[in-house]
Amino acid sequence: MAAARRITTKVLPGGRVEVDLPGLTAGQSVDVMVIPHASKDQCRQFLELLRSRPNRSQADWDKFEKDFQAEREAWDR
Repeated sequence: MAAARRITTKVLPGGRVEVDLPGLTAGQSVDVMVIPHASKDQCRQFLELLRSRPNRSQADWDKFEKDFQAEREAWDR
């Protein structure tokens, strides 16, 4: 099996994507996975969401872990 290749390209008019893959044989089957990059607006919205969440102290996380472990143990009974 050949190594995977990561290629970044732009979407062309009509939703088309063109990819050049030197070294492959014409007619050879390949898998193509398309993962759209997040827009700057989507990234900004995500950062705003993170910033809007309250900060948790270590004591808060310790209590969460203790309560979570107690719940897990209750399931095992």
